[in-house]
Formats: sequence, C-alpha cells, structure tokens
Amino acid sequence: MGNSIAFSRDGRHLASGSSEHHIRIHEIIDRSVQLCGRYGDHADQVRSLCFSHGGDVLASGSLDTGIRIWDFANGNLKPVQVLEGHTDTVFCLAFSPDDEYLASGGLDNTLRLWRRTNDGYMPVQVLSEHSSWVNDVVFHPNGQILFSCGSDNVIRVWELDENRFVERQAIKAHSAWVNALAVSADGTILASGGSDSCVRIWHEVNGIWREKTTLRGYAEGVFSLAFDPQGRYLATGSKDHWVKIWERVDEDFSLENTLSGHTQCVFSLAFEPHGQMLATESSDRQIKIWPVRQG
Repeated sequence: MGNSIAFSRDGRHLASGSSEHHIRIHEIIDRSVQLCGRYGDHADQVRSLCFSHGGDVLASGSLDTGIRIWDFANGNLKPVQVLEGHTDTVFCLAFSPDDEYLASGGLDNTLRLWRRTNDGYMPVQVLSEHSSWVNDVVFHPNGQILFSCGSDNVIRVWELDENRFVERQAIKAHSAWVNALAVSADGTILASGGSDSCVRIWHEVNGIWREKTTLRGYAEGVFSLAFDPQGRYLATGSKDHWVKIWERVDEDFSLENTLSGHTQCVFSLAFEPHGQMLATESSDRQIKIWPVRQG
C-alpha cells in the first residue's frame, strides 16, 4: 500500500513517514539508520513518500488528504508546494521516469495525475475507474504505461495518449485486495501482492498483461513489494511479519532468503539505488536495514 520509506538517489539518506505528522530524514552509516532531521508540515500521519528520479524533489502524502512537494539537498528538506484535490488519505505516489508526471492514489478511490510546469506540479487528470481504495501506483520504465491497483481486487493498466492516460486493460488480479505493485527495471515483469496471501507475476504478451506464475508460502496477506535496481531480486513484505527475497532468472523466481526480525506487518520496502541494501518498515514501528547478497 504505497511506501512510507524511500532512499535518496545517492543512497546516503532514507526518508520515512511517521504517525506524529513528520517526515524523518535518516543518514545511512555502515548499514545503521541515524536520524538527522525531522520536518513537520502535514496535519496528520505521513503515509506515502517518493523521491523524484532527478533526486532533488520529495513528494509526501498524508491522512490529511494533501500532497507536499519538498526540495531535497544534502539531507535537508524545504517545503515548496501543496497539492490539493484528494478527499481522503493519500496512500501512494509515483514519479514518471522523466519526472514530468506525479501520480497519486488514495482512499477516495481516485488516481490523480499532476504535471510539472514552471510553477510546480499542476493537476491534469482524475481517473475514477477503481471502485474502491487505490492502494498502489507504479510507472513502467518507458514512462508511457502506468499501473494502479486497489481494494476492488483489480490492476488497471493505463497508457499515455496525447498527454492523457487512457485505460488499456483491467485485470481481475487477486481474489482479495491488491495491496502492492512493482515493475522490474527492464519493464518485462509486473509483480502484484494481495490480501489472498500470494504474489502474482505478470508479463506482456502481444500488448496484454497475462499471469506468468504465482509465488506462494505466505501465511497472511502481502502488503509491500520492491524489485532491486538490477531486476535480479524481488523483495516482499507481508502481514505474517516476514520479508522474503526471491531471485529472478529470466521469468522464473526461486526463494533466495527469508528475513525475520519484525513482529508485525511489513508494509514498506525500499532497495537503495545500488542494490546493496534493503530497508523495511513495519507496524512494529521499526525500520531495519538488511544487506542484499550480490554476485
């Protein structure tokens, strides 16, 4: 359901949301997390965070229904813009690969698109096809495709057509809520995690996204997903407290490792930009940093 932790593009800092209405900026030193700044501009819990691909902008979404745009430099945040339009919690945020668009989704059942201008990000489109909460949103690496998922158990595929996103496919993806999405760096694989305690792997065949395989072994729902920057590993977090690392070879996945340490639902995951570390956040109020085996 979106991500409330995010690495800066250089991997030196980790941003996290909090129930105290703050954004916390942490410095990563020897795989430990050290708080170096706290920024409060929201009126309620910060539920979603996303750095721009350029690395100089952070977007935050909150239970206060607002989106804040921040300038980011050297571990410091400066508020620059407030985006208003959602009428309930903003659950998820994603920048397009060129940072031209910001997508947001939330508990008001809408997916909203904001476009970069000389005056900041401006609203350009509201997509209301989901019949329930919009839980996650991700852009395809080509920047032309947008994926969203929701508590209506559906993944929707949108394509950019003359500066408007048009729905191309609606997938009845899971038998319960679809909580999380992730796209591999090469754009060939889409992963979805659901409250039906599984991860489904999708690939594109003649312009249509079809299920390739299902990853099982979860006692409860899957709430967070992330591919590493190279697309070799898929990390999953679930309500059963586990973090699983799946290794990808072509379009096949095998369980590489299961990480224990959290005591409640793991609802956020983020790989650092070089793929050497994985950050996880849980309802147990703990952020953990894990090494990722490469080689």
